[in-house]
Amino acid sequence: AFADPDDLITAVRRGLRQLQYRPDVLDGCLTGTGLRRQPP
Repeated sequence: AFADPDDLITAVRRGLRQLQYRPDVLDGCLTGTGLRRQPP
């Protein structure tokens, strides 16, 4: 549970920042859905 909306926002930002440095996790999620990440 979060004490207030700011705590939720902080947790989401932290989680997204961690995913930013773990592209293998994102690729795995996309692969599970049948989608592929295309390079920019």
